[in-house]
Amino acid sequence: MTSQLSQGVHSVAPEAPNESDVFAVLCHLVSRIDAEDRMQEVIEKAQELERENLQLLVDCLSMSLDRNAAPLKCRSYVWRSLIKIALTANVLAQNHILDLAYLVRETGLPPGIYNVSGKATMRVKVLRKIENSQPNYSKAIISWIHISHPNIIPVYSIFPDDGQSLSLVSPEITHNNICAYIREHPRVPRMALVSDIANGLSFLHDHGIVHGGLYPDCVLVSVEGRAMIANTSISADLEDSDSLPVRYSAPEFLGEHENVQPTEASDVWSLASLSYEILSDKRPFFQIAKEVRVLGAISQGSKPIRPGIDGADGDEINDAIWQTLLMCWKFEPSERPPCLKVYQVVVGMGTKDERPVAKPMMVPDALKRSTLDLERPRSNLTRVLGSEAASSLRAPEHLRDSLLRLISDTNKLEAAAAVVLKLKLDETQCLVDFLDLLLEDLAVDWLSSNRKAVRNLLSIIIMSTPVIPKHYILNGVQYDAQKPLAVGAFGKAYEGRGLNVRINVWSDPGSRKSLLKFMSDWSHISHQNILQFHGVFQDDIGGGSQHLCVVTPLWRNGNLRDYAPTLPQEKRIHLLLDVAVALNHMHTEVNYSLSGSVLTTEKVLVSDQGRSALAIFGTQYIFTDDWAKKPTYRLRFTSPDKTKSKEADMWSFGCICYEVLSGKPPYYQYTEDAEIQAAVSGGQIPKRPTDSDEGAEMIDDDTWELIEQCCSADWWCRPRASTAMELIANIMKGEDGRPPAEQLPDASILTLRLRTEVNFPDIEALLGRIQVELLRDPLSKLLESRIKDVTAAALELLSDDIRTLVDFLDLTLKDYLLKSDERNRVLALLSKLSSSTQTFPQCYEIKGIQYRPVPIAEGGFGTVHRGSDLSMCVKVMSRVDTNALTVALICMIIPKILDVINGLGYLHVYGIIHSDLKGQNVLISDEGRGLLTDFGASHIATATAAPTTSTISKTFRYAAPELVEDGAQPSKASDVWAFGCLCYQELPKRPSPIEINNDDENNWDVEVDDNWDPIDDQAWTLITNCCTPEPGDRLKVPAVQELIADMKVWDDRPVMKAAPGADIFKLHFKPDIDLDSVGEILAELQAKLAPSSSQELDFNLHFNQMQ
Repeated sequence: MTSQLSQGVHSVAPEAPNESDVFAVLCHLVSRIDAEDRMQEVIEKAQELERENLQLLVDCLSMSLDRNAAPLKCRSYVWRSLIKIALTANVLAQNHILDLAYLVRETGLPPGIYNVSGKATMRVKVLRKIENSQPNYSKAIISWIHISHPNIIPVYSIFPDDGQSLSLVSPEITHNNICAYIREHPRVPRMALVSDIANGLSFLHDHGIVHGGLYPDCVLVSVEGRAMIANTSISADLEDSDSLPVRYSAPEFLGEHENVQPTEASDVWSLASLSYEILSDKRPFFQIAKEVRVLGAISQGSKPIRPGIDGADGDEINDAIWQTLLMCWKFEPSERPPCLKVYQVVVGMGTKDERPVAKPMMVPDALKRSTLDLERPRSNLTRVLGSEAASSLRAPEHLRDSLLRLISDTNKLEAAAAVVLKLKLDETQCLVDFLDLLLEDLAVDWLSSNRKAVRNLLSIIIMSTPVIPKHYILNGVQYDAQKPLAVGAFGKAYEGRGLNVRINVWSDPGSRKSLLKFMSDWSHISHQNILQFHGVFQDDIGGGSQHLCVVTPLWRNGNLRDYAPTLPQEKRIHLLLDVAVALNHMHTEVNYSLSGSVLTTEKVLVSDQGRSALAIFGTQYIFTDDWAKKPTYRLRFTSPDKTKSKEADMWSFGCICYEVLSGKPPYYQYTEDAEIQAAVSGGQIPKRPTDSDEGAEMIDDDTWELIEQCCSADWWCRPRASTAMELIANIMKGEDGRPPAEQLPDASILTLRLRTEVNFPDIEALLGRIQVELLRDPLSKLLESRIKDVTAAALELLSDDIRTLVDFLDLTLKDYLLKSDERNRVLALLSKLSSSTQTFPQCYEIKGIQYRPVPIAEGGFGTVHRGSDLSMCVKVMSRVDTNALTVALICMIIPKILDVINGLGYLHVYGIIHSDLKGQNVLISDEGRGLLTDFGASHIATATAAPTTSTISKTFRYAAPELVEDGAQPSKASDVWAFGCLCYQELPKRPSPIEINNDDENNWDVEVDDNWDPIDDQAWTLITNCCTPEPGDRLKVPAVQELIADMKVWDDRPVMKAAPGADIFKLHFKPDIDLDSVGEILAELQAKLAPSSSQELDFNLHFNQMQ
């Protein structure tokens, strides 16, 4: 039977370095290139290296970037270091050089086209050949060769047989014009393609590279349907040509000045023009046929017309993207946004992307990888970057610290485990592999609380999910299911086919869980006197079920109980020394006691070399069934204190010595459990054999003294394992003629282990998600307190902490971290904090917005201005006398009753009371939609109120009866009353288009008696049900919506695609929130309001209690 987890994974030669090791080393080393001065220091020190070591340095820097081993904050510095060093040394990274042996020139292919590795579907084409007359590579060539990005066509280098000239090649792609591709595939997600281009161009700009020629022919489409930017400037036939068409050229290129160099701003102009054609299916300035007239239009400041609007041809472009394109087409280069901002806007559109995952453009074997072992990169880079102890660690330090902060005590660990268990299986696998990697890093200190915390978390995951670290999994192990070696309560054991291994197929769920609990510890223990862990795999038994198969050495000598009687007594003492050595290692190096499983002679195996090895970490279930039967035999080795301690282990060791040397089990004179327990608890040690004891061998005085010390009733009198080792060494007689023990599994076993490639960027993202989820429970507990009390406690925080808390509360509302009722309380808390401190979520703080200086409306509390670029108004607030209000225009055209009640219903869902619903607070969008404004801010008079109308009397026209009394608070019912009053005012109006003048069409409050119609029965029923004197008798919002729907209101407006005015917020990314600080802030507030009574456990105690 074959392992079912092979899944096509090939065996890796044991001498091949694990790439995770290499990348971890690189991450620690290059993470030090984190500033301008460090970068310059690296460049200067690199000049002292010999050429061979320079090549190695370039290879390592390039690999750290290609595999995301360089932290985000360091990548720019690492990239610039790479380019400057490579340029100075005139070398190229070998992982960007193609091996000529993999390039095949086949008949029938166009000139300059080669198959890669004999695969017809993967080809490269020669872009340019650089003869040996050019000894130094240009910066452009060095830069483009070392670029690695999913939206940029890679450029590789090849060296012909002479080794002198250089050829630049690139993968051949069928779809070599993005706009032609779209016309052939009209249903492709165009916005996703625009996002691809913006992403690639932003990457280039971030690395200081200007493309300078972005138009449809320079953007290709991969087989997965992803846009990829090509660089035609390095192609021999295009290098000296003016290849950028006029329609995609920025105006600075079209003026009288010559030799104008491309800039990032000119790239942004071209990006906007290319995006225009992708989205509209029309070339920029498509209405102008002649290129010379296009040139003149651009030079004069004209911009492409908006497609699909007012009869223009082409597919329509939505408002947010169109406004972004207009910003990119600013005449002055300095006024255009950076490409990253454009990319953020496109990403903010939330385009659905169902395209397949991009595959590598080149088979890895075709690349000349440098031979990187684990020492040379570290030693050579350390010469340049300086030494650091952490460089020997495999997991990046910042990720390790991030995780340890999440599980710094047992309460946090339990919370983190609960979140992790909700992850998807592939995410759990990624995290589990990372945790196992951390255990390797922390193996030098088994006693540290950090290692115990990581171990506990990993054990919980392994016990609770079907996920096991990939490093544990063996691939390709086979056995004959018809020939079991042994059958026990755990399951069955088989001999491996072609390997000297024992395959233990687990079927008992209870003991299986115990094994999984200890598996992470077992896998990281390597000692000659402890049973080796070879690995595991899952075996399909049909019906969708799988058995866990644990692979251990196949030893024929059995256990110590069976094997010891076959040896003379003087030889058995060597076996006891092995046990003492193993116990000493567990007690001192690992700080691990075994008494929880009670060590017996059945749990000590004997290897083929005749050496004792402890079967611990749950493996005792494989080799003994005492756990499944009456525990009489186990009681004979159980200490009287019955604790999980090292001293209890030494009691069991004394009993093992007794049985091995005497041939009789401890307390052999007793057969009943009660008798054994009474003897042990009474302080009675095993009976020393005499000549009269049939079948028992005599024990000499020195050995008996050791047994007496180990089996002392007083635990503090028992010797340590190291003392027992010394005593046994003094007792032993003769030489130990056994062959040496094997400490590690055979190489044939190790090659079957799956290699783990930990994706550190994915781990960083996972830890961030887990951290956010962990804040859910503390926030929920905090919200159980009165919002007033929470606000008072929060106001005592430092201003920076208040800012962090406000941003986090806003994040919880957007990401739906809490239940509906909790979200309402968060909104209330956020509102109180913002109003008390004038601290608002940063994502709503819009910077760089300009507005026209002349107001379109004025009021005592501010002015309203029209924005310069976007279709929006800016309300500039100031504090003045509320009675000094000037003339204003009311932004209302016709009543939009349905819009008003829908908006009011939305507010009520979130527990928001508008409290000042009236005509002035309902605005009309360009789409003809009614929009509520000034909700919750009725104490601020609107800027558009009429000067002759008292603000108070005006408000009272819409005020419910209960609000007339002093101290009365507005409610949802009072909002419904105000809505009824609004309907009373607006429903009877029916002014004809001829009678509408400029004043009337913008003002709900103008009284035009001549144009009133009577209110029909349905409308009057609506009004009377809303304006019932008793608040409890008024309709709720859903009932009002139903009544309006029954009125069959004719609405021929187009469907609204997005909330009006929301486009402006797509220009902003979420602010960076220090989640560690958030956790501390929530804990501080909780401590002030309701201190927690939960107590932390020791990590060892926590592990022992895990079920």
